[in-house]
Amino acid sequence: AMRVLFALVLIDVIPSGLQAQELTMPVGLAGMGLDLSWLPKAMPVIKALSWPVLAVYALGRLPALTTTLLLAVTVLVGTYTNSNGSIKHHHQVISLILLAQCAWHWWWLLRHRRKDLAHADDPLVRDRWAAFASQQAIVAAYVVTGITKVATSGFFGWIKAAANYPVQLRKTNLQAGYSRADVSTAAGSGLESWL
Repeated sequence: AMRVLFALVLIDVIPSGLQAQELTMPVGLAGMGLDLSWLPKAMPVIKALSWPVLAVYALGRLPALTTTLLLAVTVLVGTYTNSNGSIKHHHQVISLILLAQCAWHWWWLLRHRRKDLAHADDPLVRDRWAAFASQQAIVAAYVVTGITKVATSGFFGWIKAAANYPVQLRKTNLQAGYSRADVSTAAGSGLESWL
């Protein structure tokens, strides 16, 4: 069930098209010099090819290959969309999950290529460990982020900044409301007043 639900998330994350644009603030692979100008034209084909890969992934077949292909697509799409200064963190988390699953499945494949090992062909055990690897990658990323924020703020800096959280929440509501021309959203939820 986990693979099927995650495949549904990936269907939404892998766009059928990308708007051609100049990468004004290249990050990741684009920041390392990889030319991604071809990606918007290739996206319809990539999306079409993603459907069978997602189906095979959801069925639990060829997990090392399917996670590798899906990881490549999400990293390319995330790099392209984030290279304009508007970082979308959902690409990072989804790619992190795929990276953990990919690494786990390749390790499992290489380690368990001998048939005499216990559970070598048990897909349930393999999938449980892949889910565990995904969870550990997410937890590790958030722990590292928390430690980094505490370390860079001089420990008490982020506690002092907590007084500004209602202001930041209000600014976020205003930005979302004005972006969609929705006055009711721009008015806020009242949560910032409560905070």
